[in-house]
Amino acid sequence: MFKNQAKELLPIIEAFANNKEVEFRAIIGGEIFDWVSIGRNPSWEYDPSQYRIRPDEDPFKELKDAFKDGKTIQVHYGFSRWVDDNNPNFGDNNQYRIKPEEEDPFKELKEAFKDGKTIEFLCDKHWVEIERKYGASWQYGIANYRIKPEPKLVPFTFEDNKLFRDRWIKKKGKQSLKRIMTTFYNSVIIFDLDQYSEMETLQITYEKLLLNYEFEDKTPCGKYINE
Repeated sequence: MFKNQAKELLPIIEAFANNKEVEFRAIIGGEIFDWVSIGRNPSWEYDPSQYRIRPDEDPFKELKDAFKDGKTIQVHYGFSRWVDDNNPNFGDNNQYRIKPEEEDPFKELKEAFKDGKTIEFLCDKHWVEIERKYGASWQYGIANYRIKPEPKLVPFTFEDNKLFRDRWIKKKGKQSLKRIMTTFYNSVIIFDLDQYSEMETLQITYEKLLLNYEFEDKTPCGKYINE
């Protein structure tokens, strides 16, 4: 080794003596290999350009930490293939990644169940509530489970007339009461209590009854159904 080479190599040797990580890069037949740790007993017999103090910013630090924590590392091969690497060397010439965790198809349902929502299971073409004390097994296809839908508010139909015939209603945001007097297939006739002497009447559809009116106790002029 020449004096000028020793001078170039001296800072690296001092770093090694101070327990800093030193790396070596082999050059064989013109082919340059990746940087690797020099180990505990280097010979220092090669050109100074083949040694370096490991950079503080290790591009593979996150991957190495993940590998130490037991996560699987994958290396990228041709044709967009990621392959598990049980002994990654984290060379600059390769692409690496932490193996993605498989997405749990029941994740949303499990979180909803944990939050207290009711989960239903499809059994003989009927949705059946899963009892909370037993929990769900999640062993069947995702299509066999669902979060129980909230009841939907829809207009009355003529068949529901016993639920609202002769009941007092009022326009939303108003105080004056009206009474549902007559029901037809697709509409009702109401009259205004203040105008009773003149028999002021109004015919409206069940849809408008739900949209514009409410019962005296402020409950909606419609019904809830489970879909």
